[in-house]
Amino acid sequence: MRILLTFIFVLNCFFGFSQKPLTLIIDTVDFIDNYDKYYFKVNLTNQGFADLGEIDTTAKVSTEEYPNFQTTVNLKTDSTNIQIPIDQQHGFLELSNVYNQDTIRINYLKLYSNCYKDTSITVIEYYRIINDSIADKPHKVKRKTRTHKEKCERKPPFKTALTINEERYFVSVQKKKSDALVYTHGHGYKPTRYYENREDFKGKATKLYISTWTTEYLNWITIRLK
Repeated sequence: MRILLTFIFVLNCFFGFSQKPLTLIIDTVDFIDNYDKYYFKVNLTNQGFADLGEIDTTAKVSTEEYPNFQTTVNLKTDSTNIQIPIDQQHGFLELSNVYNQDTIRINYLKLYSNCYKDTSITVIEYYRIINDSIADKPHKVKRKTRTHKEKCERKPPFKTALTINEERYFVSVQKKKSDALVYTHGHGYKPTRYYENREDFKGKATKLYISTWTTEYLNWITIRLK
């Protein structure tokens, strides 16, 4: 029994004692439109499975209550950062040096639109098929580029001010290239004209490989807490 209790104590020290609760409060969240449309969840980086991060799914935001947002999260490493949404297209306010804090209180957080143009590139490769045999190299490659963006209802400023734990921070809203590449892949067939009296056309077709990837740009604010 003593060995079992010692083992449990060691596990608690290893898994539990390093965790630290932190209360995050946002007094007022200034949404662009109906807040019910927002996926307003806080990310915790550098922790969780393989340090890939965790999402706080317990908190809810309400413009009818004060404060508008409040949650308690568990910090598992001293390198954990907190990411708070500032738009609906994966833009964040990222807070670092948070492990020594018991409470983080933001007086006012204004949300913006993502007004950047995303770029999508599509590549179509054409491979000849003759009698069910696919060529090693494409005989033709087409490349298409297009840009698109979300509706820009509230453009973020170049600089803004945030009050956190009664400290005033003057920060810039940065343009950041997304680390997550949006990628799709597909394939299909395109029949070639068939002539019974032309042996060189017999059994021919073309196989298409279609790849599309999109580069996204994000709104990003970084603050190291004092």
